[in-house]
Amino acid sequence: MENERNIGRTAALVVVAFLALAALQLWWNRSEKNGTADERDMRVAPTQIEAEDQHLEIGAGKPGSQWERPEVRRREMQRLLSLLSNAPGDSERRSAALRLRYLADESAGPALVRLLNDKDGVVAQRCAETLVRLWQRSDSPRVNQFFRQGLEAYEAGDYEKALELFDACASLDADIPDLYRLRAEIFLEMDRTGEALKECRRALRHNEDNFLAHCALAKCYRDMRDGEAALESVNRALSIYPGFEAARQLRKEILSLQRAGEL
Repeated sequence: MENERNIGRTAALVVVAFLALAALQLWWNRSEKNGTADERDMRVAPTQIEAEDQHLEIGAGKPGSQWERPEVRRREMQRLLSLLSNAPGDSERRSAALRLRYLADESAGPALVRLLNDKDGVVAQRCAETLVRLWQRSDSPRVNQFFRQGLEAYEAGDYEKALELFDACASLDADIPDLYRLRAEIFLEMDRTGEALKECRRALRHNEDNFLAHCALAKCYRDMRDGEAALESVNRALSIYPGFEAARQLRKEILSLQRAGEL
């Protein structure tokens, strides 16, 4: 009887060992096929962006380490810029311009500035929006958070708080081109034209293609009753971005004030 129990125990142990080995083999096969959990985490995950009637997937199904992701994005950005230069259809070019909003980096800046003169107004507008996003971006997440909060305060009319937040941004990262233009806009709202003028010039020293800063500079000269300088600045904004509606309206206002003898 005791022998039968021993045999039963031995058989049970053999079965458990066999099942454990089988499970181990199955895990090993899956790991060989799919990579370890850490490797899977480093793959380039698909990023879906809605655009027109279709979707864009960046890096869909493409394995690679986290260090390869910037290269994947860079190649896709270059492909989209090429489409904007060479694609014959308006729909395809407009979709490419929209997608660039999520992919463009500073290296795309010169091409985007050229596209502000595109014959398709939708393409030009989308490239303008992308440029503004680039001009308002820092490499620091903390600075970007302060910047967003500053924009929210500015849009809510809380100018003192907005200035405090933008000052915090400037102390941490002084190379955000549109930061100074936004401070100029706030100073204009507060009737501090001299300070606004300085901020506009500072913005343009960082980036002479900032059509928003040229437009703000024109407002400064308008408020200072310098019609010729105001017109020169607004014309410069329109030469960079002909479709800039705010600049068009400002130009009409300046010309009207000149005709009335108020500038």
